Amino acid sequence: MNFKEVLRDYLQGLSVKLAATNPRHIQGARLETNLVSDSNEPVDLDREMVHLSVNQLQYQTSVTMLMKKLGTLKAVIEGDIQ
Repeated sequence: MNFKEVLRDYLQGLSVKLAATNPRHIQGARLETNLVSDSNEPVDLDREMVHLSVNQLQYQTSVTMLMKKLGTLKAVIEGDIQ
């Protein structure tokens, strides 16, 4: 699949055809238009890396908090609270 061609076709309003190699495959649906647009602005790699880092930190913090909460619930269920 040539990503550049698929993106160009999508931006021109052409649908992307999904290959169904099995009759039980779910048929793809047309996505909303304007999900992707070309702003002709350059991508700032440093800025994107900062966003990626912030997202990773938020994700890791959420997972850590969830694991602690589940650990507390497990201790309560098993009666290990002292």
